[in-house]
Amino acid sequence: KGPEYFVEAARIVLQHHPNVKFVMAGSGDLQKPLIEKIARYKLGDKFFFIGFLNKQKLNDLLAITDVYCMPSVSEPFGLSAVEAVQYGIPTIMSKTSGAGEVLSSALKIDFWDTQKLAQYIIASLDYEGLRDEMIQKSDTDLKDITWEHTAQKVMSIYDEIIK
Repeated sequence: KGPEYFVEAARIVLQHHPNVKFVMAGSGDLQKPLIEKIARYKLGDKFFFIGFLNKQKLNDLLAITDVYCMPSVSEPFGLSAVEAVQYGIPTIMSKTSGAGEVLSSALKIDFWDTQKLAQYIIASLDYEGLRDEMIQKSDTDLKDITWEHTAQKVMSIYDEIIK
């Protein structure tokens, strides 16, 4: 849902942080062309394609992740972004993701804007203050997206209509 944009942003990030490693979870029709593109760019040692992850392996990966990116062209919600935020990981996502509506802590980009995505990744790695603020705001985001909080919102709408 946008991995080719992620690869282009990664090329820029690597100019500033040559030791960064990129992990791409999942699989699909774009995987082979992406691997070929990464090979053409001579970045094969910087990318890891890990396929589908069960919950334990996902938790293990999130525990060592510095920045989470979801530059999806289309993403109805994007639960993986919420999972990253739960781990206190600075999160960057496309404006087209539904999760962006509830994750005010996430930095948002147009999926095609690889320059901005790269800048946000670099800033998330370089600026501890930005990281800390994103993580602090994510705690508030998570409190606001509980079933109880959502039910209270729905009930207040019903109360308004009834009045």
